[in-house]
Amino acid sequence: SLLQADLAQAASGGAFNRPLHSSPIAMSADNTLVWSVNPGDDSVSVLRTDTNVLIANIKVGDEPESVALDPTNSYAYVANAASSNVTVIKINNASPGAFSAQIDRSAGKNGHITTGAEPWNIVTSPDGKRVFVANSGQDTITVIDAKFNKVIGHVDVRNSLCNDPNRNRRFQPRGLAVTQDNTKLYVTRFLSYTKAGGIQATDYGREGLVCRVDINTSSGDISG
Repeated sequence: SLLQADLAQAASGGAFNRPLHSSPIAMSADNTLVWSVNPGDDSVSVLRTDTNVLIANIKVGDEPESVALDPTNSYAYVANAASSNVTVIKINNASPGAFSAQIDRSAGKNGHITTGAEPWNIVTSPDGKRVFVANSGQDTITVIDAKFNKVIGHVDVRNSLCNDPNRNRRFQPRGLAVTQDNTKLYVTRFLSYTKAGGIQATDYGREGLVCRVDINTSSGDISG
């Protein structure tokens, strides 16, 4: 079954066996824990899926909007929109009955990795090697090496083919998704603009856009 496959992969330190997307709520690879951000009190909650019981509340940065987990149940990453950073949480014990986790103070600045402005969404690659952060206020995607919790670089989606024909417009990346084979990252543009031949303020005058980015989770740099 899917659950058995996920449990086997988690136990062996493998990858998620499904594509991943950004969300204010995330489920662990073994389907035993649910994590949910709480923007109102700057925390993230952890619940058991077998009993639906809250087992932890962990303080993070300002206005957390999205959470992502690594496939080995070792780390949780929280995008904090108002503090322009990602909180790295080390999961010491992922067993629901003996759960233990705390902010990894060795990551970034006292447990918080600086990103771009207004990091709204976050996602890990299914192989667990990369963390991608959508900086809605800066039109960039921050790429983090999950092994070392270090920023590799930033992808400028505003100044890219995805924003043609007018790169002076804002992009405001929000939603993120990574394919199961770890080769494509999809990014939604929050703002929609009047399309060719469209009329402003009409139902069909505007169009949304999803940008597809080729990725290589084994590369140590960003080539484009």
